[in-house]
Amino acid sequence: AANEIPAAEIAPVIDKAIAEASRLRISGKDVTPFLLAKLAEVTGGRSLKANIALVKNNAVVAAEIAKALAP
Repeated sequence: AANEIPAAEIAPVIDKAIAEASRLRISGKDVTPFLLAKLAEVTGGRSLKANIALVKNNAVVAAEIAKALAP
């Protein structure tokens, strides 16, 4: 939660980045890296921090699930 970017703030940034990718004819496997880089640029690195926090949280949740399912 500490690294979260509110949806109302990030949604227009995402929409603009998607439009730019389309305008530049970026497609396929190149879209995600383009969007992540553009978001990091526009948010001053906040989106990168948020994504890293999300990955770490997902790892914690996965470990908790694995522990709960272990015999």
